[in-house]
Formats: sequence, C-alpha cells, structure tokens
Amino acid sequence: MKSILSLWKEQVLSKEEQSPSSTEKLKKQAQLQRELEETLPRDEATLLSLYRMGARFSLVEEPHRQAVPKLFIMLLVSQLIISQIPTFLGYPFDDPTMFFYGLNLPILVILFLTLYLAKDRKALLGYLSFLGILALLMNLQFSMTGIEETQTKILALIHLPLLLVVSLAIPTQKGTLQERMSRHIRLTGEVLLLSFLLACAVFVVTMLTFVLFEAVGVHVEDRLAPFVVTGILTLLPLSARYLLQYKGNQMAVLTRLLATIFLPVITVVMITFLTALVVGRLPITEDRNLLLIIDVLLALVLMMILYATGLLESEQTSAFYRGVLITGALAAIGIDLFALVAIGGRFLQYGLSPNRLAVLAENLLLLANLGSLVVTLLRRRSFIRIQSIFMVVYALWFLIVVLLFGPLFGYI
Repeated sequence: MKSILSLWKEQVLSKEEQSPSSTEKLKKQAQLQRELEETLPRDEATLLSLYRMGARFSLVEEPHRQAVPKLFIMLLVSQLIISQIPTFLGYPFDDPTMFFYGLNLPILVILFLTLYLAKDRKALLGYLSFLGILALLMNLQFSMTGIEETQTKILALIHLPLLLVVSLAIPTQKGTLQERMSRHIRLTGEVLLLSFLLACAVFVVTMLTFVLFEAVGVHVEDRLAPFVVTGILTLLPLSARYLLQYKGNQMAVLTRLLATIFLPVITVVMITFLTALVVGRLPITEDRNLLLIIDVLLALVLMMILYATGLLESEQTSAFYRGVLITGALAAIGIDLFALVAIGGRFLQYGLSPNRLAVLAENLLLLANLGSLVVTLLRRRSFIRIQSIFMVVYALWFLIVVLLFGPLFGYI
C-alpha cells in the first residue's frame, strides 16, 4: 500500500513540478485519509482517498503480473538447459547429429509453449502424452536407419514442425473447433512474425560478436554458432508469446504493421515469379528440391494470408486490403498450378516416390484451400468454418507423412 501511495505522490509532484497546487493535493489526500480512517481500516482508507483524488489503478492484475513472469523465466531457463544436455554429453550439433536435433528441437519448443499456454489440464495431459509417444516413435524410426540422408527422413523433418504447430490448438485454446482454430491462426501468425523479428536481432548480434572476436584473433564460430541455433533460436517462439501477452497493445500494432507491409511485398514477389515461369518457361520439373521448397513457401504464404484475412474480418480494413489478399491468393494458386503440372510430369517420367507423393498431395490441398479462401473473400463470408476443416485435414496428412512414410517406403 505504501508503494501505491508513494507512486501517486511521485506522479502528482512530477506533473505539477512541486507547484502550490501539488502541495494542496497532497494535503487534501492526507486529510481525506485521516477522516476515512475513523471508520475504515488504514489500507482501505488509503485506497479510497486516492480514488477520490482521481487516482486510477488495477487491483486484480497486480498479482497476476508478478506471478506469470516467474513461470516464463522458469520455462525459459529449463528449455535452455535441456537443449544443451546433448552437447554436454558429447553429442554436439554437427552434420552427423543434424537429424537428431532437427527431430527433437521442434518437440522441445512445442513442449514448453504448451506448458506456458495450456488452459485445460485434461487436454494438457493428453497432448503431452501425444508428444511423448510421437517423440519415441520418431526416434526409434531414425535410430533404425542410422545417419544416412533419406527422402523419408527429410520429409519427416519438414512436416514435423507443421504437425506440431497445427496440433498446438488442442491444449492451448477452448471452445468449438472453429473458435479454437480462429484464435490459433491469429496467435500463430503473430508469434511467427514476432519470432522473425527476434531472429533478425539475434542474427545481427551474433554476426557482430563474430566480427569483434575475429578482430582480436579469437575464433568463436565453432562454439557459439551451435549454441545460438540449439539454445537461443529455439527460445524465440516462447519469448514472442510472452511479449504478445504482456506487451499486447504495442506488439499487436507491430505484428499488424508487419502483415500490412509483408503481404503486398510477398504478392509482388509471387506475381514476378509467376511471370518468370510463364514467360521464361523455367524448367522447374528438373529440380525436385525446388518443388518441395515451393510447397513450403506456399504454406507460409497461406499462413500469412490466413492471418491477414483474420485481421480483415475482425477490424474491417479497407477494400484495397481485401483486393491485395485476393490477388495474393490468386498468385499463389497460379504458382501451385505450375507446380502440379511439374509434379505430374515427374510422375509420368520417374514413377512413384515419397517426395513426389508428398508434394502432389500438399499441392492439391493448398490448391483447394486457396481456392476456397478466394471464394469466401469474394463472397465476403467468414473463412474460419471451412479453414477449420482444412486444418484438421492438414494435421492428419502431416501425421501420415511423419509416422507412416518411412515404413511404407522402406525408409528410402
């Protein structure tokens, strides 16, 4: 109570710069407090006197704001320590251990995000069991195939983070499927955008550190780079969620600004790439990795469009913004169609393989999803109902790729 009273006095003195009026305010508050203490306990009298003097403060949020940062710090430190345990045990981040870290780090990130965001104990326990079983099965599969780079391994590493991000809606949101997915899409978009900004800051600081130590003849790249990748970058999603929760207004403005800037830029890039495909007749069928990269980029573009569409529905932004969304979705559909033609050509030429099946299925899903999104935007209808169904389909497909592609294709 003394801290609240002292803070109010400091504010009065700073605003009035110790003028006669500030002195009068302080005297009047003290007099009010003495009068109220005749009928009320001292603390209540202090609060009521401050309120009558025009002070405004929140009593409910104060304990919450003190408790939650402790949870955040505890989870942050725990995740950092656990991420470095393999290095301490002689299993550092390197080419032979790349698949091990690529498999387990996404699970670790999602695990601590779940612990921080979980709203339902039953859902939390069920989801933690799912993560444990998934990690066990994946590690068993990877241990059976050694350290060789195979198609099914690469596909599993690409699809595992996507599966985890989509499934995170289960323990962290409440309500119907549509309500969960609506909040989850918006939250995921904000966390991705803010994590990207934090990653840029980490990159700048890391490069500066390398340069400074290099200038004095000390080489720290071999030790610092693995720590940044396994320890620091993996903390960014949790840090981004904390900032969004406790610096909500400022961070929300920032993520909306980024979405407003990035979406037109991405749309222009996609239109330029699509024009190059049409005019230049680029041979994208020759590079299977390029087709897989295009799928990943289209998935990120879809996520950005979904986040921006959520903002459009909730904030009723301008018609120009709706036009940018429709144009971006149409450009993504055009690129998707080119990719489908290229995949069809590779099927006819080389036959069935894990890469070609995964890319074909995902391009068909993305095409259907983007097409339905364009229709809902043109008809000015809510997109979340149909998108909820697509999110479930995506999760099931990602799970099939992660767990079943290895056994089905003989871990090739």
